[in-house]
Formats: sequence, C-alpha cells, structure tokens
Amino acid sequence: MAPPVKSSREQNPVTPGKISVPPEKLAEEVERIRREAARLDAESEAQAHGEAAPRFRATLCNLIIFVSHHGRAVIEQTVDNLITELCVSYPSRFFVVDYSCEGAAVQCTCDSAVRCAVSSRCVLANSGLHVCSEEVYLGVRPKSLHVVSNLLLSLLVPRADTVLLMLCDPARKLLHCWHEHAEERFISLVQSIALECDLLVYDSQLFDNYAESIEALLNKSESSLLPQPSLTHRDLNWRRIERWRQLIAGQFDSEQLAAAVRNIKRIRLSCFTTETEAAGSSIPADALLLAGWLFSCLGWKLSHAAPLQLEPGVNLLCQLDSSETALQFVSSKSECSPRGTPHLTSVEIGFQRGDETIAIQISLLAANDAAELAMFVSSPANNNVSTERSVRRVPFASEPLESLVTASVQSFGIDTDYLQALTAACEISRLASQVQPAPTQAA
Repeated sequence: MAPPVKSSREQNPVTPGKISVPPEKLAEEVERIRREAARLDAESEAQAHGEAAPRFRATLCNLIIFVSHHGRAVIEQTVDNLITELCVSYPSRFFVVDYSCEGAAVQCTCDSAVRCAVSSRCVLANSGLHVCSEEVYLGVRPKSLHVVSNLLLSLLVPRADTVLLMLCDPARKLLHCWHEHAEERFISLVQSIALECDLLVYDSQLFDNYAESIEALLNKSESSLLPQPSLTHRDLNWRRIERWRQLIAGQFDSEQLAAAVRNIKRIRLSCFTTETEAAGSSIPADALLLAGWLFSCLGWKLSHAAPLQLEPGVNLLCQLDSSETALQFVSSKSECSPRGTPHLTSVEIGFQRGDETIAIQISLLAANDAAELAMFVSSPANNNVSTERSVRRVPFASEPLESLVTASVQSFGIDTDYLQALTAACEISRLASQVQPAPTQAA
C-alpha cells in the first residue's frame, strides 16, 4: 500500500488560509490565485535549476460538494481531508457549498446573502510532484439560494467535467427554520445544478428517508429512476456493500449450492440502529440497497408489506409474490459498533435442499475489519434441530470516505446493476415508510 498523501498546504505562499471576498469579486479572486500560483511555480523551478520537486497544475474536473450541518453531517475536517486526497488523485477546482438555516462555516464580514471565500492548496504527492488546486467556499442560507446556481456556473473551468457530490440529505427538513419553502428551494437548487453536471455522486448513508431523498435528488417519480442521457449517478453505499455482494455471491459458486438459488425462501438482514431510529422507515440505506440487489438478482417482486404481528426489534416484514418467501429487517440497538451511523451488520439466507433446511449467515464482527461466515443445517433426520456445519472468518475492511469518493468520481459509466438495485431498494423503502411503530393491529 502506498504511503499516505502528505499535505504542504500550510506552506503554500498563495493563500495561507481562506480569504473572504464578496460574491461580485469571487471570479476575479479565483483567477488571481490561479495566476499567482503559476507565477510562483515558474519562479520556484527557475531558482532551483530543476532540483526542486516539479509542480503540476491541471484541472480534470469541477467538483461541487454540498454539505450541511444538519442531521447526519459530514464534519469540516473530513471534507478537508477529502479535498487533499482528490487534489492528488483527481486534480479539480473545488467548490464547497455549506447550506444552513442559521449560518455556515464560512465566516465573512461583508454584508452579503452568500458568504464567500477562496483558497488553494499545494500537496506533495508520493511521486514527488507538487499538485496545486483552487478552492471556492460558499456559505448559503435559505434566503440566498436563488443566487447560488449562477454564481457556481460562472466559476466552472470550461471544457472540464463537472461532478456534483452530495454529502448531505437533499430532502431533510431544517429544524427551527422559519424560511418559507426552504426545503423545496434547496431541492430545486440541487436539481438545477445537477442538470449542468456530467456525474452526480451521493451518500445515502446520510439520508433520513431513502426513497424520498433519492426521488428528490434525481427529480424522478417512483416509476422511473433511470438517469438522463447526459447524467450518470451513483451512491457511495453501492461501493460500501461491494464486499457484502462478493461474499454472498461466493457462497453460491459451488456446484452443491448453485442450484439452491431458486429455492431461497427467506432473507433476514440485521442492522445496527440507534434508539431514535427504530421506526420502520429508518432501515439503514446499505441494508435497503443490498436487499434491492438481492431482489434484482433473484428476480423477486414485492407484493405487499406485512407489518402484522412483528416481533420486538423487527423493522419490516416484506411478503413476496409467493406467500412462502419473505424478507425481514431486524434492528439491533444494543450491539456494540464503532460506526455511529445505522448500518447493516449481518445477512442470513435460508433455502431448501431436498429435505434439508439450510441457512447461510454472514456477520460483521465488532471491529468492522472482518466477517464470520457460517452454515446451519436442519433436517428430519436430526429432528429439525439446526446444527452448525462450517464457520470461517474472512477479511472485511471498510473504505474511508476519501477512497469511496475517489473511486466514484473517476468512472462516468452507467452501472445497470446499481440502477436495478436502486429501483428495488426505493420500493422497499416506500413500504417501510408505511409501517407504523405502534402496537400491532388486526388486518
């Protein structure tokens, strides 16, 4: 593994930090930073006579990052680390839009509806190159949403791809916000900017309601979630569940179990949730997306949700077209997990093989760096008592946000497997939203 990227931003002579500027001076200041950095690069090379580390300036992409300090927020330091990583792996002009009702992280003394700042950084890459970039920061309140789109679009680098990265929930209602229709205006802004982008990347781990946020973000009805011809979209959670998909598919690669796929009767997904997120609609996004992938692979269709006579901790019981087949989501609030956000912790798949009932279980261990694979078998021969036949431990490393984003922004192709899983996941999410956490009722 390559050593970590080393940032030399604090030694950058162009901008030692964020420089506050009024909106009307933003384009001029960004261009000044670009020219000043180029001049300093040329002087440095001339003085060193080729002995200093070469400097490299290129803009492969305009990367627009939306963040918010409401709900499941991405902290400012995480965004800063992300920009440092991308500065080397995918040099871009970065735009960070901080949306808040009370205010935003960008401080400015000017009397403006949008608080603006510019900056730049020079990162020393493992190759020995100094890679430099420009950064634009916008602090946006609901009353100033109408000016953001034109301001951003006027600063984009021509003939470079544009990526919109959503690190917040586009459909989340801001608490204590008195601005009328603030949520609708924010969604409209995001949709208008997405129309000008080549790629839309989002993190559904930050969404309160999966289907509602997806449909708002893509400006699609529940009947169609396919992308526009010019816009590709993907979810960081799709890459997060890649290891889950590999392990599940691997269990049915053997000749003994390959034919059993058609006999799968039960899927049980266990999830870590917090006390405040125990309602059915709060099923973690990675669990929904994995369930959507399983549905698309197996060709299953939901007929109705069956939220009757649920056991404690069961978020949703989905009955399929066949009354013998079911999908179940189970919450585990007491589980010790180093990840604070709700997430998938285990998958159990049950099926018939002759007179045997087999359950394959994949469980994420507490450290989140390994998983345990187990197989349980019961049959009339052993009085239908489930016995453990095999168990083994496999690596299960989770990727940091920087790696997830870097991998996502470097591929603009359409992933049809993801789109099929997304459609099914939204359908399950809508059913989950209909489940009331009240006591069970008669049919």
